[in-house]
Amino acid sequence: LELLQNLAAHRGLTVKLAAGTFDEGMLQFKVTFEATPEDGVPLSFKRYASAYGLEGQHGKVFKADGRTFVLCGISPRRRKYPIDARDSASGKVYKFTVGSVKRLLEEAV
Repeated sequence: LELLQNLAAHRGLTVKLAAGTFDEGMLQFKVTFEATPEDGVPLSFKRYASAYGLEGQHGKVFKADGRTFVLCGISPRRRKYPIDARDSASGKVYKFTVGSVKRLLEEAV
C-alpha cells in the first residue's frame, strides 16, 4: 500500500483501500485512486458537501467517544453513514451519520 501511495502522491492522487476477500490462492480487494486538487480537498468531498451541509468543513477536527477525528470524506452511496473521519491517533477511518458529525462539529467550536 505504501508503494501505491507514493506512486499516487507523485501524480497528485490519493489512494483508498477497501476491504477485501482472500482464500488459499487469491487475494482480492478494491483500490480507488482519486485526484486531489492543490487545496487538498478531494473532489468527491467538494461535490457532495453542500448536499450534506458540510461546505468548507473538510479537515475540521471533532471529538467523539474521547477520541479526536478529522473530517476526511463523503461516500453518498452509504445512506446511513455517509461521512468519513480519520482517528487522529490510529489513522483508521470511521463512518459517521450526518447528524452526529454536524452536532460534534458544533460542539468543537
